[in-house]
Amino acid sequence: MATIVSAPANLIVGKVDGIDIRFVGVEFNVDFPSCPGHPQGGRGARIKTDGIRGEETFRRDQQFLQAFEEWGNKRRGPNPELAGEPPTMPAIPVLERVQVTLTDDVGTLYRRVAGQVAGTSTEWDAAWTYAPTPPDTADTLTVRFILDDEATGAECQIRID
Repeated sequence: MATIVSAPANLIVGKVDGIDIRFVGVEFNVDFPSCPGHPQGGRGARIKTDGIRGEETFRRDQQFLQAFEEWGNKRRGPNPELAGEPPTMPAIPVLERVQVTLTDDVGTLYRRVAGQVAGTSTEWDAAWTYAPTPPDTADTLTVRFILDDEATGAECQIRID
């Protein structure tokens, strides 16, 4: 279990292209699939963020839906191979610019091993998994947010229960 000890009052940790990015939470001991350095997969900490819905997200969603419909029409046409790849969901280029670093009070080194950005019914959500899961000896996890390789100045301290 995790308890937020300190965080921005509104949980806003950055802004990308006019879209506020919010820290949603952290989960510990989540499974992740095999990846370099972890051929059998493992367990880690998952950090969740989202883009707060507003005029800009609505505008981007509408553009995406129109482009997706046009792509679908081409796929059903006489030359479906000319349709190309489907359009990119609008949150992907926004939320992928937001990264985090994790530290704890015992000096554990964390590395991002998995992630997911956007999807059906999670259009403006992102989740990044870091290995390892915090050790039993750690009491506090600090999450610092980075936008375009620059620290945002926002951080959250999480008590590891």
